[in-house]
Amino acid sequence: MARDRGEGSAPKGAPVSEGGRGLLPSEQYRFEGIPQLDEATLHERRQLVFLVLSGLFLGTLAMLNILGVTRFIDLSFELPGTNLTIPMPLAVGVLPYPVTFLCTDFISELYGRHRANQVVWMGLALNLWVMFILWTGGALAQCGRGGRVYASAQAHHKSLRACFSKLGEHPTCDLIC
Repeated sequence: MARDRGEGSAPKGAPVSEGGRGLLPSEQYRFEGIPQLDEATLHERRQLVFLVLSGLFLGTLAMLNILGVTRFIDLSFELPGTNLTIPMPLAVGVLPYPVTFLCTDFISELYGRHRANQVVWMGLALNLWVMFILWTGGALAQCGRGGRVYASAQAHHKSLRACFSKLGEHPTCDLIC
């Protein structure tokens, strides 16, 4: 059952589900001059938004673990009035990391905690898959070169260590918060 929203929170007369938790999947806001969408079109658009958000989350999460510890940006700076330089290397992986939290927050708000948890668990499975691929690549690089480890294999090992360190961090934060 829908009821009216209070003043200042949304257009007057916009329906909201019981308990004020937001629109139900079959409901939509009504605005003058804009026709209502049929339920199939509305469902298709909502599924597209879910796919975009979850794809952005999963793609960013996988990219973080591969590029996160192999590429760095030098943000070193000199203190004004002194010759003191403050070194500040920054791993590229920390730049898109907030995007993963935004995606799970949007999914949780729009589709509920259950769907957000499903995406987070899929992200955990994807991290395990990336770790397996990195481990396999590192093991094959050592086997084919007579035991010598080249720079690319060392980068694989750094990425693998980063995956292990982040493995429980992201799902734990998203599932608890």
